[in-house]
Amino acid sequence: MITYNELLTPKKYGQPSIVAKKEIEEMYKSLMECYHAQEGGRKVLIISDFDCDGICSALILKKIFPDAGVVIGDREQDGYDIPSNLSLEENKMVICSDLGSTSFEKLCDIAYITKIVPFVIDHHEISDDMIDDGKIVYPSGRMLDFNTLSYDTEEKRMINFTRKEHMPDYCATGLCYKIFEEYAQEYDVSGKDINFVKALAAIGTVADMVAVNNSYDDNASIILAGIDTIRQSSEANMPKGLHEFLKKCSKVFGVQRLSSTDIRFNVVPVINAMGQLEKQGGFKAYSALNMTEEDFDESKITEMFKINEIRIDMKKAAINTAAYDQLVEGIAYKRANNTLESPIAMFYNESIPAGIAGLLAGELAESAGVPAICFAKKENGIISAFGRNVKGYPNMFNQISALNEQEAAGEKLLEAFGGHSDALGFSFKEKNLDKVVGSIEELYKGVVKGNYLNTPSCQNLCR
Repeated sequence: MITYNELLTPKKYGQPSIVAKKEIEEMYKSLMECYHAQEGGRKVLIISDFDCDGICSALILKKIFPDAGVVIGDREQDGYDIPSNLSLEENKMVICSDLGSTSFEKLCDIAYITKIVPFVIDHHEISDDMIDDGKIVYPSGRMLDFNTLSYDTEEKRMINFTRKEHMPDYCATGLCYKIFEEYAQEYDVSGKDINFVKALAAIGTVADMVAVNNSYDDNASIILAGIDTIRQSSEANMPKGLHEFLKKCSKVFGVQRLSSTDIRFNVVPVINAMGQLEKQGGFKAYSALNMTEEDFDESKITEMFKINEIRIDMKKAAINTAAYDQLVEGIAYKRANNTLESPIAMFYNESIPAGIAGLLAGELAESAGVPAICFAKKENGIISAFGRNVKGYPNMFNQISALNEQEAAGEKLLEAFGGHSDALGFSFKEKNLDKVVGSIEELYKGVVKGNYLNTPSCQNLCR
């Protein structure tokens, strides 16, 4: 029997949050209903987002449900929503990870077909305008357990949702890791699988920019324990796919001992690039990292790095422009002279592909030292926006959520809106670009950098 304290997060890294323990135990018990139903012949389907957090969380869940089917969303086809073309049948249990927290219509449709309310593991915040106390109560915390809900086919709403308070800032991968900890105490788990999950938990947590407040924070514990595992990765103690991927990362990036900074700026982008630039790339990345000795195909790992080279070239082309330089230099000048009224950097170039806009927003935030948003034009006249926060600035989701309530020409300004404190995305019609930019500048007017603990301090975790 493998226990949590002995192998998963050693005590030297600090202890997990006591606040979250009860909620995680409840979530685990609910998930185990799926597990035992699977033993009885019920099929399980895991659905996750195409980014690094989604992929890592799906890989962890697959270790709990080895016979489950896996669907990874496609950026072009599904965006950040639950895919529509799912193979569903009565009595199939659907588990959504890193998506679904605002997809109530689709969740209701799934429940209607399967006769079972889907299970959602997500951490994305829900804006106040979506709350209806008469029918739905949304959580302020980081865990969504739709198994506690009843289903009303006429109202097409999930109801009787117990509010979750004071949950730590776990990403979806972090939540799946905490669930796996409970699972590992009850079932036999191999050392390879333990190492696999620990490494994935660190990668997913660094990737999704959730809070890492100090070296005793639970997210810091997850990252540090995972980094130690990554550094000790070998063919003997790590499944083949992830081990070969990490080994190639060390070689390509010229680093023998990968740090949290290496993971954030080098390892994570390779995984993200697949979902952002390649058709069904998220599933391809999932498949590559999940390879065993028996089905190993080196070309799958090679493809990930080829796609990443394309991402690097596209990003260089976008930032090596006069407009980008002027934006960064202008913000730096205003900050130095205390004349920056709205500490927000916004960049739009029609040639920017949506697949790299999120990465570019992160680059811009680092360069300008303020929260940043990059816009990318899609073929159907819609502009996608990707925001990234900077340490010291307030919750980005809350800061911009008012934009989701605005109207333009008698209709809602935004087509979609979602995210969390340090990373978000939304979309709108191209004709409303000026209104969106102006509104965001107003929302950030007068915001002052303070002692906000939000973005991961990766450098502080390097050893």
